[in-house]
Amino acid sequence: MRDWTCLLVVTVLCCLLPACAATGNGVPRRGEVITTLTVQEEVGAARENEPIRMGIPLPEGWFDDIDELALLDANGEPIPCQFHPVARWLDDDSIRWVHTVFQASVPANESRQVQLVRRRPARTADGISAREQDGVVTVRNRMLELVFTGDNLIQSATLGGTPVITPNEGGFAATLDGKEYRQCDDSRASIEEIGSESAVVKIEGHLVNGDEKPFLYKAYVHVFANSPEVRIDLTYWKVVGEEAEDHMTMEDLSVVIPTALAGRAVTGGGGEDYRGSSVKVVARNSDLNEIIVDGEEAGTVPGKSEKPTDLGWAAVGTDTHGLAVGLRWFWQMHPTVVEADADGTLRLGLFAREVGETRDVYMGQGRTHYITLRFCSGDHWAEPLRTFFTGRQMPLRAVAPPAYYCRTTQAFGPIADADPALYPEDIRPLAAQYDRMILESAEYINGKIDGHTYQGVTRDSYGYYAWGDVYHWADTPDVEDKWNILWDSNYYDYPWAALLQFARTGELIYLDICDRHGLNLGDVFMCKWHPREELRGACRYSPPANHVGLHRNYQNPVPFVSPEFNHHKALSIHARHLLFGDFVARDHFELALNNATLNTNHNWGQCRGPGAKLWTLTEGYRLTRAPEVMDMMRRVVGAGARHRDRGGDAFGHSRAQFMYGLATEGLIRYMWITGEEDPLETIKVINNWLIDDNELRGATGNSAMSMAYLWRVTGEDRYRETAINLIGRYETRIPRPKGFGQSLRSIPYAWYYLSNLADED
Repeated sequence: MRDWTCLLVVTVLCCLLPACAATGNGVPRRGEVITTLTVQEEVGAARENEPIRMGIPLPEGWFDDIDELALLDANGEPIPCQFHPVARWLDDDSIRWVHTVFQASVPANESRQVQLVRRRPARTADGISAREQDGVVTVRNRMLELVFTGDNLIQSATLGGTPVITPNEGGFAATLDGKEYRQCDDSRASIEEIGSESAVVKIEGHLVNGDEKPFLYKAYVHVFANSPEVRIDLTYWKVVGEEAEDHMTMEDLSVVIPTALAGRAVTGGGGEDYRGSSVKVVARNSDLNEIIVDGEEAGTVPGKSEKPTDLGWAAVGTDTHGLAVGLRWFWQMHPTVVEADADGTLRLGLFAREVGETRDVYMGQGRTHYITLRFCSGDHWAEPLRTFFTGRQMPLRAVAPPAYYCRTTQAFGPIADADPALYPEDIRPLAAQYDRMILESAEYINGKIDGHTYQGVTRDSYGYYAWGDVYHWADTPDVEDKWNILWDSNYYDYPWAALLQFARTGELIYLDICDRHGLNLGDVFMCKWHPREELRGACRYSPPANHVGLHRNYQNPVPFVSPEFNHHKALSIHARHLLFGDFVARDHFELALNNATLNTNHNWGQCRGPGAKLWTLTEGYRLTRAPEVMDMMRRVVGAGARHRDRGGDAFGHSRAQFMYGLATEGLIRYMWITGEEDPLETIKVINNWLIDDNELRGATGNSAMSMAYLWRVTGEDRYRETAINLIGRYETRIPRPKGFGQSLRSIPYAWYYLSNLADED
């Protein structure tokens, strides 16, 4: 069944995108522009041929073949690019999302325009190749030849025929409970993706010590055509244990890369370069980074007080060749180390032993790290490295205008962008007020990352597990114990709510929130392994103590894995895959879908749980079309239909009316997928009770979506009035991610149903 708003979109395309209004069905003719993408440089570092991997949505029915898509620069010249379909529309199997890879040069603090057009793409001839044979993967790109076996992250590498990495025993390793675990035994390499502009190699296996295999890891290694840059997205999670409290104490987590480039070393930070026979940068806490040269402290660089972007990299090299390694979010995820030794060894301390801290890693918990390698040659190979790695702290992104995400493609569902002309005159002031309020809220919450105080306890939100989350509360006043500290855990998918506002406005602050906070959801909050298969991908409790536990008594910690869906959230995880092209996010979403599909719990007595479950199931069905996913969706919706016979007050416990909009959002998503009308009766029972019997007590902005939807379906003005009433309650900033995610997450859909876009549907 086609999404019910599709016909409207096709109707208005000729008005919205004149360049595309060519064929009878709105599809652009050959050579015509589909949309313009903006590549913005945001950190003041000039980029030269930086690889970009980005997701682009496409309208339903427009394209069946990626060979009809191409990129042009601002002068109309072809840009070598590749496209890979990652999602298709349900009704006609046309392409819904593609990932594109290309390279761009952008001066510092400027932007460049790229046009997506309908024509055959330009490709880099013989720019990259990949071969897999007998467990060995070899990738060549004219500059580099890299060999992968699974024994380590890169078995060997040459630059222009010169050996840079020779067969070695380095790679990924951890020290847990005093024992060292390394890549070996069952690790393997395979080709994940190959195109004309990039190859992605997947390395996966366990970290092993004897018969013990506590960590499962995956590394996605990105190699680009004619580029000296290699990116490694490295993730792991703990896959042993019987109970939620089972954990191992991590003392060190490192990537070691032995090279054939013994000689000199270089690093940088705070606007300076440092050279010696060995160099090291140690992020000790959120505001102290030490730079050590030849064993002596050479300087310090603040973290959060100045927010440097040129930290977190080091290089080794000879007079003619070098290899540099850098870590994104280096000081933000302290304690970390980057080190280059005189013998040619590079080391990234992802959780660094030098600081002397430990972290407990609980069952199903892990982390993802984004690593960049730069192969160098020439007499002055070290000079551009600080600028290069400054840029890699905020990789270039190619984004479309709001109208394309919202009207043309409905990339994230039927939402209305922020253009005032889309709204009837009586609600235009409200729409402008809403956009001001939500921006003030996002900026305020971002500011709290640097630290705030609750109950006499002050915390910032930097650190190994904290980055991408926000300090929420201290249960007992003045107690600093980690089990007394509660984290927001991105309540009700705060990063998803932010992403929808990015789609409406184009404001990049919301995209940044989705990036880092969506990653935390998959890494820290989700339980990615459990002895019960149906709980792989389950959530913790919100707000979690010490990121994983119930907040009952800090002197009696209670780690927790939820058998329910009250705090389940995964849409932002899925969006990180679609929009950023992140393979780790894809894997995390598949785990969340596993939980939603196999776990039969759907308690409509706390209706937020079934609502959240349906969010994941509906997007999971779009992605997989698996009959077992559809079967579970129907079981959840059917249980809700039976529950409605008990009346509208039966869908939540006392003071739980904030849950009702979360549930009705799930039901509407199900109707988008199936076209079935019975859930509409459940939505009516819930919303009529909220209005007539409850007088909207306890209801929040999340009910505005279903109220506006009912207005469109029934024509009853009281539903429109109620939706406007609920949105109008938010006049001042919302100070926490919890309120942002819970109350605002579905209002962009309400704006659609209240807007002129929905008039003809």
